[in-house]
Amino acid sequence: MVLLPSFRFVYQDESGDIKQGRNFIVGLLRVRQREPLWTAIREVRDREKFHNEMHFAKMSPFRERVYIEVFKSVARARQGFAFCAIVVRNDLLTNLRPFSGQRHFGYNFFTKLLLMYRHVGINDAILYTDTKSRCR
Repeated sequence: MVLLPSFRFVYQDESGDIKQGRNFIVGLLRVRQREPLWTAIREVRDREKFHNEMHFAKMSPFRERVYIEVFKSVARARQGFAFCAIVVRNDLLTNLRPFSGQRHFGYNFFTKLLLMYRHVGINDAILYTDTKSRCR
């Protein structure tokens, strides 16, 4: 049995908005070492001359090709990271009272759930959050 190194970096992001639209998603990318992942992404960006933000709300045939190539490149470094997410149906959130009416408390709550139940392998890690979340 091979013992893998701990995840040392955790990146949090969300998509969608609490109580707006059908769902929102909070995800965590747990990374052992950043360099192999950055190298995989940078190589595709350089080869394709793609210097924009990678954002799936913006699509074109060129972006689709770049995103597919990034996924293929990152897959070759898959031992170095793990991803988990929670998808929340907004129709099941009947009110924001548990979050004191402040959406960032909701993002923090669901991020905390992910960290509590998907923390295997995280040891002495740095958490990077999306600025919208305002995690504390």
